[in-house]
Amino acid sequence: MKLWLVKVGEPLPCEAGRTRLLRLGMLAEVAVAAGHEVTWWSSDFDHRTKSFRHGRTMRFAAGGIDYLLLHGCGYRRHVGWRRWSEHHRLAAGFTRLASSLPRPDLMLVALPIPELAEAAIRWARSAGVPSLVDIRDLWPDALADLLPSWMGAVADHLVAPLDRISARACAGATGLIGITPPFLAWGLRHARRCRTANDAVIPHAYPGQSVTEGDRSAALARWRAQGVGLPGQRVVAFLGSFIRSFDLETVVAAARLREAEGDRDLRVVLCGDGDRYGRIAALAAGCPAVVLPGWVDRAGMEALLSIAAVGLAPYRTNRNFRGTISNKPIEYLAAGLPIATCLDGYLRRILDEHHLGWYYPEGDAVALARLLAGSAMPGPDQVGRCRRFFEGRFAADQVMGRFLRHLEAVATAGRQEGW
Repeated sequence: MKLWLVKVGEPLPCEAGRTRLLRLGMLAEVAVAAGHEVTWWSSDFDHRTKSFRHGRTMRFAAGGIDYLLLHGCGYRRHVGWRRWSEHHRLAAGFTRLASSLPRPDLMLVALPIPELAEAAIRWARSAGVPSLVDIRDLWPDALADLLPSWMGAVADHLVAPLDRISARACAGATGLIGITPPFLAWGLRHARRCRTANDAVIPHAYPGQSVTEGDRSAALARWRAQGVGLPGQRVVAFLGSFIRSFDLETVVAAARLREAEGDRDLRVVLCGDGDRYGRIAALAAGCPAVVLPGWVDRAGMEALLSIAAVGLAPYRTNRNFRGTISNKPIEYLAAGLPIATCLDGYLRRILDEHHLGWYYPEGDAVALARLLAGSAMPGPDQVGRCRRFFEGRFAADQVMGRFLRHLEAVATAGRQEGW
């Protein structure tokens, strides 16, 4: 099978030394190992570092994968005109170059971004290529949620053109994949049709431990040097970004409440960076219970999770997060960590049904402080339950195998139906 992957903003396997692979990176490697030919369309612009990889459109092969990196204008802000312009340039670049390559048997297109997804699906239909849209974020619902709250209903009107673009991408695809049932349902509503055999729910996955024991031991020593993981401590971990999507202010306030009550054993470690890092650092100033190490490498993250008792998922409840389970909660479960979240939606339902963690109301520092008390920490039964749930739902070898089998089935059906 000749498989095209169309996804920007995700680490590429050829850059695996920098960070762990995510959804399509793992899928690409599984597909290559199964003997398929994989072409990955991505961007020359690295979303994480906000820098260009080459400074021009590039095509090259590495590790059995053919890469085609489209050049755009780049951007500094997550929301702004330059990012909008970047997306349109990528869509135009794909349309211009796609017909110059041998036609694939199947194309998998990630949503977001709507402009590139629509352009790719439109080309696939004109070329007679079966296509799938992989719904990872409810875009542009997520964009509307990022706009200031005072804009209210105006935000929906501003993103309505993008919503129509997403709808055209979903409607034009051969099938839809959602990372959760609510995400697939969203896609089917936009496509204005019922579910078929070409549609599927395939969750995010996590490969488990990915660093050597030596690197992990060295990372543990670095954490101890920062006063984290010492005997008698309760470590609570957050892995993510310091952006408005996370209610980190309440986390800091809860840690301060625990400190005011004489709790000297709690360490809340907030890993990451972002445009709100300065604000959170100012709120946590002088509070030894809150540790802000900044960006942490893969060994550091795995080491931290190995000594933590709880994983924090303080997502603000909005339309995009309400129906999903993101990468970080899955990573916590892989380490056997129960999850504390203020996200009232699909994640809360899973935690409640399977006894995998706790919910506290968004903005309620008192409720979170009670969860962080020593008496509320999880026991061995809950740790084992979290690991078993991860193995049954999110282990990478199982999820990626099922993902690839679905792609193969859609491609085979496309050939039989004369696409």
